[in-house]
Amino acid sequence: WQLDAQGVPSQPTDLGDFYPWDINNFGVMAGIYVTFLTDEAVRVTPAIAWFDGGSLVVEAMSTSDPLFTSPRVEALNDHPVGHPLLTIVGQTNEPNGGQAYAWKPYDPSDPVTLIGTFNGGTHSRAWDVNTSGDIVGYSETSRDGQHAFLYKDGVLFDRNALTDVGKTTLRWASGINDQGDIVGR
Repeated sequence: WQLDAQGVPSQPTDLGDFYPWDINNFGVMAGIYVTFLTDEAVRVTPAIAWFDGGSLVVEAMSTSDPLFTSPRVEALNDHPVGHPLLTIVGQTNEPNGGQAYAWKPYDPSDPVTLIGTFNGGTHSRAWDVNTSGDIVGYSETSRDGQHAFLYKDGVLFDRNALTDVGKTTLRWASGINDQGDIVGR
């Protein structure tokens, strides 16, 4: 739905089998698309959607990779449809909780990136991405629980190693803006 100039919401629009999680300033939504295979079996894939005129357009990730049969989608950045830096982030459905990923639907050279984990950790999750493509989230470590991460230019950084935090451990990075400010816990 949309808010008018007085802040009054319109009636919600039915998006069919697309379930949005985030929307950017260009009206691009990130979420999941559900395909009904049988009465009892469904396939859930990351997807983006937008309105072209009055019609909803949905583009689902084109993959047969079992890591993306039931993923989580968390956020997308502020680029329009067709821009190679439009990035969606979330978590795969891999065993042990999944792995953080980035999906760039319009970057044919690197459309899907698995971000990985720290020091033998079992899972990670991406929470947010800015227009530069910097991604934040958390990763499990093999010895010290969750650590906040910054994924920048193809490198996974432990926020605890980048900042003197004393005896405190930065566990999650849950948001990043276009100036590089990061929030978390």
